[in-house]
Amino acid sequence: MAQTCVRQTFILFGMTILCCLLVRGRADDYSWRRPHAGLQANGPVDLQWQPEPFTMRTGNVLRYIDFRNGNDQNDGKTPASAWKHHPWDTNAADSLRSRARQDHVDTYIFKRGVIYRGLLEARESGTDRSPIILTSSPEWGTGDAVLAGSEKIAGPWAKVTSLAQLGFPRHVNGVIWQVSLPSGKIPMLAWEVGPRGEWQRLKLARDPNWQDSDPYRPGINWWRWTSITKGWPEMAATDPAHLKRSYSLEGATIWTDRPGNNFAWSTPAPTVIRKHDRQRGTVRFLINHP
Repeated sequence: MAQTCVRQTFILFGMTILCCLLVRGRADDYSWRRPHAGLQANGPVDLQWQPEPFTMRTGNVLRYIDFRNGNDQNDGKTPASAWKHHPWDTNAADSLRSRARQDHVDTYIFKRGVIYRGLLEARESGTDRSPIILTSSPEWGTGDAVLAGSEKIAGPWAKVTSLAQLGFPRHVNGVIWQVSLPSGKIPMLAWEVGPRGEWQRLKLARDPNWQDSDPYRPGINWWRWTSITKGWPEMAATDPAHLKRSYSLEGATIWTDRPGNNFAWSTPAPTVIRKHDRQRGTVRFLINHP
């Protein structure tokens, strides 16, 4: 992870701590100001990724964080007494934040081989001479220390064997799996993590079951609205060719962009279908969700 300046709320998605995260250091310390690529010695001209080797840097006051087995009631001064949360975490106790401020903690060491899940809000800043450092130690844990803004789905998962009555082709029975999510959770991206830490992205069940045929235009195979009726906070959109159904789509998640610039979404976003006119092929959905 490159050295960078953090001044606002941020979510970290699967970010591996390979270098120190410095909060407000000197401008010439920022790794993004230096090249991390080189040219091949022979053959066609091509750039090769050449990252700087990891070097652990620490400040004066260290605290250890183990999201898997730590406890916020510990003092955090040793790996054996590690905290569970970083003080910037929105789930951290107020007492933990107070202790970190009182002790002037400037270095947070995350255990390797552990995935830290949460939202960090950087409400404090270091100085040029004393930056706030987020790092990991080669001597504590194995593998990578990962900060992830994702949430773990505990399951249980179950095969769906009764999709035919919903209009799905019969051959998908036993192929689609389902899991119940907490109320208000809309899945956007999902990955499966294997027993050895390997991962692969899962395809969410969708209609149409489009393929990523063009990486620069992922929506090229999506359906198209035939008409839009403006409204607030709901909007109606019609597609008779695909949305005339014998069953209701109310409660389903729909991904749509801003057809005809009728509402200010710069990229496709998920929203919940509130009403579905099955005869006309029209759905109504919130335009300010989620």
